[in-house]
Amino acid sequence: MQLYNKTGIKSGVVLAFALVVSGCANFAPYFKLQPPPVSSTINDTTAEASEIKLVAWQRFFQDENIKELITLALEQNRDLHIAAANVAEAEGYFQIEKQTLIPNISLDGANSVNKNSATVFGNDNVTHGYNASIGLASYEIDFWGRVKNLNEAALASYFATIEAQRASKLTVISSTATAYINWLAALQSLSLSEETLKSRIKAYNLIELREATGIASTLDLAQAEVAMLTVEAQKALSQRNLSSAKAVLELLVGAPIGAILARQSHSNNLVFDFSVPDNLHSYVLMSRPDIMAAEEILRASNANIGAARAAFFPQFRLLGSGGFASADLSDLFKSSSQTWSFVPSISIPLFGNANDANLAVAKARNEKAIAEYEKLIQGAFSEVYIQLEGQKTRKVEITANLRLVSAQKKRLYLSDERYLAGLSSYFEVLDSKQNLFVSQQSLLEAERGAAESIVNLYRALGGGDQVTDSYRSRSQIKVAKETDNSAATDDQTGQEPTN
Repeated sequence: MQLYNKTGIKSGVVLAFALVVSGCANFAPYFKLQPPPVSSTINDTTAEASEIKLVAWQRFFQDENIKELITLALEQNRDLHIAAANVAEAEGYFQIEKQTLIPNISLDGANSVNKNSATVFGNDNVTHGYNASIGLASYEIDFWGRVKNLNEAALASYFATIEAQRASKLTVISSTATAYINWLAALQSLSLSEETLKSRIKAYNLIELREATGIASTLDLAQAEVAMLTVEAQKALSQRNLSSAKAVLELLVGAPIGAILARQSHSNNLVFDFSVPDNLHSYVLMSRPDIMAAEEILRASNANIGAARAAFFPQFRLLGSGGFASADLSDLFKSSSQTWSFVPSISIPLFGNANDANLAVAKARNEKAIAEYEKLIQGAFSEVYIQLEGQKTRKVEITANLRLVSAQKKRLYLSDERYLAGLSSYFEVLDSKQNLFVSQQSLLEAERGAAESIVNLYRALGGGDQVTDSYRSRSQIKVAKETDNSAATDDQTGQEPTN
């Protein structure tokens, strides 16, 4: 159906003009990221800052079991399912808001049948009416950028949920790797307890024979029994820790993992290397998904200020339709049946509105978003610094524990030789054995802590997932780096509207 008449042409011109001039003004504050409120390097050195590029988790973790568990967790973890649903929901809200930028055109048709009241009209005739029209629903001409800013806020909120989903993914990856490391450490602790218990039982049986022949004393036998029962209790604790670690890992993965863990070898090494330069540039933190999500929330709050300011100005709306109406279906599309209506309207805020309060709320939320954004950056900086400094001492701790285990083994050998030669009591041997067992446990705990620290550092740096540059340019980071000493302009317009 096409209508070619002067009225239609005029209406089309008005609509085209409205679309062209809409969004000419924008009262949102000028958005510019300030330099991070932290030192330029993680350890605050004066050396030239270095940057790193993290590899994806598939290359970062070399253990095949970890890879398989993480892959399964990314498929099955319920938190990730929730995050994906949040992204879909935010995308839907954005699409709804996006539709306000374009006119809503609808095609309508109707057939009405009415019976007159004989009491009122003097007859009871039945009348018919037919109409077909193309209508323009109430469309706001966005002179002041209100609709545009609301759309920008919805878009930024959508991007924030994408980054939140990426943060959830990174959390699942690191938590799964950490849980596996804890499970492996518990397995090795149980293995150590089992081997030590076998040694204690063998020693107890030997002392029992020596006591029966009068070579060893009853005190020696009692001390051997105490040593055996102590390790037996430690074995039970290790078994409980192993079960708990498996339960945590299975909850993260969201699926049975017995078949994967059954392939685990007791010889697996907990220690793996991950080197980071001491003078690491703090801007590496800007790619962390939680910080990027906070940035998008800051963008949304900034746009909402623009929408709140635009509410002080008149709102212009268009409502119109054109088509045909006839009492007889056969006459519906004749030229004489043409109808049209065009209803422009203007709404000017005067009294009794909450524009001042809405603007105050928008500004307060923006200040809150800025503070939360900067707090996240400072927290990330502190987290990376702690992990980097901790790695230095953990290497020293592992080396010292390795030397301690070697020294305790030598001490045990010498104590055993002295006991067999009758130069010392069996208590000296048992004390050496217990100290060796404790030092071996300390070594396992140091190795577990070092491995967990590396995973935490990888997570704190933002992981190795690629940042989606297609939906939001990261050029403002580069600009901020080049203008560390510059002050950001607060407002593009320089003036705040008042009512």
